[in-house]
Amino acid sequence: MKGSDSKIAIVSLVVLSIWIFVALPLIYSPEPTTDHLLRFAPLFTPVVASVAAIIAVAAISAQKSIARKRAAIDFFLKTDLDHNMLEAYADFEKALKSFKAHTAGGRDIKTFIDDPETEKDYKKILRYLNVHELVAVGIKNNIFDEGVCYNFWSDAMVRHVRETRPVIEYEIEDGGSDALFLELRTLSARWSVQIANWNRNFGNGRSVKTV
Repeated sequence: MKGSDSKIAIVSLVVLSIWIFVALPLIYSPEPTTDHLLRFAPLFTPVVASVAAIIAVAAISAQKSIARKRAAIDFFLKTDLDHNMLEAYADFEKALKSFKAHTAGGRDIKTFIDDPETEKDYKKILRYLNVHELVAVGIKNNIFDEGVCYNFWSDAMVRHVRETRPVIEYEIEDGGSDALFLELRTLSARWSVQIANWNRNFGNGRSVKTV
């Protein structure tokens, strides 16, 4: 349960406790208090109903939060256990190494794409970037819990986006749309700042380059 949900639930329980342990005893206490408080008895019904509604909303919110966490964990279990996902990751890392060697030699990205020997590597890089984009879209649409995703996925995502930045920029320019990998770029930029802050405050002082 998130902090805001916990606060709502606590406040709701406090109000409900006041109603049960304070208001009700006063209402049904002996004269003269009873006559005075009975006039306000009709007001307590909507109050209790409102408290119950708040508790219900908090419970639903908590269940949604748990569902998002489970969805994220299920997805990452698949990335670590599914043969196809493991193969896609291995292919990506191998293709990325080939791409970095290519560009380190002073050759541009277009020759990497047009070369029959490296064209498949380029497609493997794009395929795994789409996996990262899927995670980012899932977080944006509240399908995945961002906290779980950050703890498990942030280092890999930020590094991959940083190292494939020329590929992403080429795809944006070639495709003519700034929306390509938009959620991935946005999330990676945010996470890179969080990682840098963590390293500065709790780590070994190293900072992470932002995208």
